[in-house]
Amino acid sequence: MDNTQLTGTLITVGKYALAVFAGVLLGNGAVWLFNRIPAEWLTEYGEKPSEELRDPYTQRLKSYPWKYVFTMFFVAAGIYMTWEDWRYSVPALAAMWLLLEMSVSDIKYMIVPDQFIMLLAVTGFGFLPFAGGWKMMLLGAALGFGVTGFAALLGKVIYK
Repeated sequence: MDNTQLTGTLITVGKYALAVFAGVLLGNGAVWLFNRIPAEWLTEYGEKPSEELRDPYTQRLKSYPWKYVFTMFFVAAGIYMTWEDWRYSVPALAAMWLLLEMSVSDIKYMIVPDQFIMLLAVTGFGFLPFAGGWKMMLLGAALGFGVTGFAALLGKVIYK
């Protein structure tokens, strides 16, 4: 094995090691952060947070089994995306992590914090190099706005 092959192998191993490290960090960090976000983020505007939300010792999301489940998911996703294209995996893992946080808060408290939505919009800039041009980006934004707007309109009609 010459130096070029050795260097290539070390870089590949390093990429996968970073993917595993990122998966462990994201999986554990999802539970850790969810248990520490401000209680006001999980309540409607003007409402006072419940005692359970304000208690700093109550785990909103239990460590077991969720740290393990989320860690396995992010490690597998990180390895797969690193295999496909490591540059794409960075914004994709960040977006998936934020979507997980948003999903958990929606399932548990039926609210999606605005802060997570804004951060998710910011991660969209990481996908710019992979977009098929400005027309495709505009079409994607219009489609996303249309689907979201339709869901909101449907919710208003159903629930008045």
